[in-house]
Amino acid sequence: MNHASATSENTIYARIGETKDLFEQHATQLAEGLIGQLFGTGQSSADPGDPRSFVDGLANRFRAMANATSASAFNQCFDEHLLANAATDISPDRLVQAYHTTAASCASLASGTKRTRNTPAFIDAAQCLLMADMASLMSAIQAKKMQRRSASEIQSMSEIIERETDNIISEVGFQAGRTNDVAQAMENDANDLSNLVERITSTTAIASNNVSTVASATEELQASSHEIADRIHKTNDIAGQAVTRARETSQTMNSLSDTAS
Repeated sequence: MNHASATSENTIYARIGETKDLFEQHATQLAEGLIGQLFGTGQSSADPGDPRSFVDGLANRFRAMANATSASAFNQCFDEHLLANAATDISPDRLVQAYHTTAASCASLASGTKRTRNTPAFIDAAQCLLMADMASLMSAIQAKKMQRRSASEIQSMSEIIERETDNIISEVGFQAGRTNDVAQAMENDANDLSNLVERITSTTAIASNNVSTVASATEELQASSHEIADRIHKTNDIAGQAVTRARETSQTMNSLSDTAS
């Protein structure tokens, strides 16, 4: 026996190819039965939204699989499935039952089909074609579900990132406003200190020119010195606040950078 010839004859597409007469004559009937099992009946097949509008395409798919004469031609039949979108919400048990019921009708159809052999091997090959199509449909449905899930997850992540970015921008703006307030307070305090220096200078001049007012000027000088000390203390507090606000702003910007990464 020629081993290469035997191997070719035993390939799955070679076995399924023996059923081409069955599917040539009854592919439309099988497609109608399968779609009826999956989706029920009703509406008009002229409506693009009616699953029965897929009957012709599904029948041609069956014929293409039965007529495949090479591995590449057979494999190309499984690149996609025209029922994938419509059948996304059908449960696996219902899908398997629909294909099983359709496959069971192959025996009765084969008995009335010319140029076919109604043998267990022939019926098995015909049913194998339908089971291969079922596997292709289930795989396509799973791929569609994963695409939808991925799109939903990406949308959720985008919304979270957008919301967090808005919050960070608001926080940075708020911290910038507080820093500006502290800077304004420091500027005002510097003006007050400048006024105090002018008063001290004036008091010193008066003390130099008028000995009789030395005591009074000294008291005023002491009071001014105390006031300067108080101002310096407040300025230190304000400067500390500015440092804290700057540190908070830096941490916020680091968080923004981590989120963007």
